Amino acid sequence: MVDSIRLIMNDFKIDTDRCEKLSWDQNTYNYNKCNGDRCICNKTYGKEIFHGYNLKVKGDLYFINEYKGNTYLHTNMPRILNPEHNLYPIYKEQARDAFKKLYRILYDDGIELDLGKSILSRVDLFKNIYLDSPYDAYKPFLNIIYAPRLTKKPYEESMYLKNSLRELIFYDKKLGLREKQKVKHIKDDIMRIEYRMLKRRKCKDDLPFDTFDSLINNWDSLYDIYIEKMTKLIFNYADEHNVSECTIASDQDELIWYRNNFKRGWFQKYLLANGTERVLEKVGDSAVVYREMVDNSLSARPTTQIEMLSKYARMSKDSSKNGRTVGDMYKEIHSKLIAPINDYLNDYDMIQ
Repeated sequence: MVDSIRLIMNDFKIDTDRCEKLSWDQNTYNYNKCNGDRCICNKTYGKEIFHGYNLKVKGDLYFINEYKGNTYLHTNMPRILNPEHNLYPIYKEQARDAFKKLYRILYDDGIELDLGKSILSRVDLFKNIYLDSPYDAYKPFLNIIYAPRLTKKPYEESMYLKNSLRELIFYDKKLGLREKQKVKHIKDDIMRIEYRMLKRRKCKDDLPFDTFDSLINNWDSLYDIYIEKMTKLIFNYADEHNVSECTIASDQDELIWYRNNFKRGWFQKYLLANGTERVLEKVGDSAVVYREMVDNSLSARPTTQIEMLSKYARMSKDSSKNGRTVGDMYKEIHSKLIAPINDYLNDYDMIQ
């Protein structure tokens, strides 16, 4: 459920006699010059006093750096227990084990802090969707998704929806495991969907807690938070109304019914429920849909809906090659997203 996190470290000290992984930037002309409040001498101790700025510690399972007055600890929760890859989510007791292991590693590296009181400044939540078809078959689905106030940016095989505070990412986890983490024997086709809170402000807005310790204590609530955010941003059309409620026989009346029953996104809902190809088969031409919208005052900007219809029609041709409509993919992804998590890391795969 939780992947990468970033913590603001407060009231910590680094033993320079034990921390062999510590590095920093030195003053160009005077190595012994203290940099005042930002000098590393305020955060380190040992037989020898060092001066400089921008301290860094690069451990095997964590990274520490300074940025704009804060010291940050970066780590990946699944990798703490299974350094080989971060495919499987961990449950609450495993999260506690990861916390204890990370504390031991930091202490052994000479980094002393109250880890539990560290402040959350980034939290990535995720779920693995085990697909019915190869990942490439879902490109039409990835092309239609959008979220309010987030910019959509495709990158290679992934789809990003982002702003300065948060990101939603859809990507081929099987491909990522093979290319980046060198895990070759993965049979399942997996779409990883991540919700990333990128800054302390967003963590504070989205989570009812703000420390690492409280994150662990409230671990079981994170799934509901993730589902709430994903449903509101991406899958809100799936829950607003049950499609079966529409019993209108007339195509024209059906269009009006969707407009009257959905405050936002009504035309997209209409296309997802009926299938773009079926809509075009019934009406014959997009001009008929345009005329119905104008005659019945269904939209202030009917051209926008017609552009959406044309776009969905083009994608339907691609998806039909796999025997799936965009609506089928949308429903599959949504139903698997809200289903209980069943791929937690096995205890015997944990590396203590």
